[in-house]
Amino acid sequence: MATEIRELDSERQSLVYNHHHELIAASDTITAVCDLIHKLLPLLSLSQMKSRAESLEFDLEKLKGAFSEISRLTAQIASEPSVGSTNSSRNDSEDTTV
Repeated sequence: MATEIRELDSERQSLVYNHHHELIAASDTITAVCDLIHKLLPLLSLSQMKSRAESLEFDLEKLKGAFSEISRLTAQIASEPSVGSTNSSRNDSEDTTV
């Protein structure tokens, strides 16, 4: 009976050691996950996301205005007669009369 008690005690110690090791490993994993969450939390902050979105919206409005101005200037240039083509026409007509 004493032998059985020693064997059971030995098994109990092994189980406690194994579970203790697993408990420590789980605790380390939880700590690592918490640290990662704390590092990522500022990136996920709603106020920061809102601020970045507003900044992007402002930049997009500026870009939209710039494209509108480019379109307006392109249309203005396209509607003006070109100086080079007017001179070419005159030179061509002078060449045919000579």
